[in-house]
Amino acid sequence: MNAMYLQLAGMPSLSLNAPYVERLQAVSFFSVVIVVSSVLVLLGWNLLAGSSQTLRKLKYGEALFLTILWGLASVVVLTMISGARELMTPGAWQRNGLTHQLKANEHRPAVDEKREQRREKLERLQLMLMQYALTHDGEYPKSIEASGFDDSVWVMSEVPLVRYEYFNGEKYGERPAPLVSEKPNYEQVLMIFVNGSIVEMERTNAEEFLKDAKNLRRLK
Repeated sequence: MNAMYLQLAGMPSLSLNAPYVERLQAVSFFSVVIVVSSVLVLLGWNLLAGSSQTLRKLKYGEALFLTILWGLASVVVLTMISGARELMTPGAWQRNGLTHQLKANEHRPAVDEKREQRREKLERLQLMLMQYALTHDGEYPKSIEASGFDDSVWVMSEVPLVRYEYFNGEKYGERPAPLVSEKPNYEQVLMIFVNGSIVEMERTNAEEFLKDAKNLRRLK
């Protein structure tokens, strides 16, 4: 059996906890970096001083002190930059030790992405309706079935088997009248107007607007 795996019963075993081991490793790493950097500074400075009459050669202790001083100055500058970024964009940065880092984009709601998908789907239907009106003297389809479009373009995004509300018999014009509307299942309802524009309304306003539009159609 390998001697590395031999353990004597009752013998105490001293070891550090994982966090302390990680800190010790970090301190050891930075200590090595500082020592190596000091050597490089010493060699570079003395090489430059050998060809200059104004600079004197450094000793290793002086090179070590100079390296640590530059490091501290760099930390101060980086801290000031981080603080300035936090002042310019409040709430966008979070403190991470002595500096700041950008917060994860955890508050970007999936609702926004879904709304963009809903709008893109409605824009495809908008384009098809506009092309239809161009070839039919500005008149829109008499009904969903009469449009000849694939039924999938009339189905609301995220709501299977539920169609958009279509106001048939309309003609292209500048009136603020709805042509196609989502069902008021969302906080923000998207509509296509008869002039081809896409409008977004809050649900309560959309319900009132659609109700008034239907009442006007009945009076005609």
